[in-house]
Amino acid sequence: MVNGDMKKYREGTGVLFFLLLLGIGLEIVKPEERWGQKIPEVMIDAISEENVRAENEIARIQNMGENKKIALTFDDGPHPIYTQKMLEVLEKEQIPATFFLLGQNVETNGEVVKEIAEKGHLIGNHTYHHVQVTTLPVEQACEEIDRTNQLIEELTGRGTEYVRPPFGTWNQGLEAELDMIPVMWTIDTMDWMTENVDSIVNQVVKNAGENDIILMHDSYKSTVQAVERIIALLRANGFEFVTVDEVIMD
Repeated sequence: MVNGDMKKYREGTGVLFFLLLLGIGLEIVKPEERWGQKIPEVMIDAISEENVRAENEIARIQNMGENKKIALTFDDGPHPIYTQKMLEVLEKEQIPATFFLLGQNVETNGEVVKEIAEKGHLIGNHTYHHVQVTTLPVEQACEEIDRTNQLIEELTGRGTEYVRPPFGTWNQGLEAELDMIPVMWTIDTMDWMTENVDSIVNQVVKNAGENDIILMHDSYKSTVQAVERIIALLRANGFEFVTVDEVIMD
């Protein structure tokens, strides 16, 4: 082919493939079946290559929709009443979650801590007194976290390498001292402020995306009610619930 013929051929191939996709809604068929006439072999080869690319792209998009990971996380527990109710919801729906526990609550609700671990949820550290660790001397900040780790390990048989610092403030010095992984969040439901079920649900659903980490608190009835609805809505939109380690280590 001369240059002009080659250009026309390429343009023609592109148009044919576009019409193929437009006319059959991405259904892949043989060209001769589509147009009912003999097509030059070289054009069939070109269209077949485009079909393969289209099939691969469709599969990629479909797989993305089926594997959108998202993590539910709960701070400030365990609560003597509502953590238990939250565990019941999660067990019913077969959903894993992550609980960042306060040491002072671990001491008074040991059985709930054991149940969190036994049901396969991930446990993280939220300091002992819910303090802003960056305002404390390094030694005192480490004590807040070490003390909570020790309590968790005594109850569950294992400590934790994940910490969510209250107020989301952290520094690299602490990370080096403690050898722990800080876990923040991408969606804050503000559930401690509103206790409004609709508001909590809407805040999550309208903002949810792949690998998001949702911040909630297992200390309110409204949050328990909201989580039931959040699970149903996000599942319907192709989300898979995981613990935070699967998100941050992905």
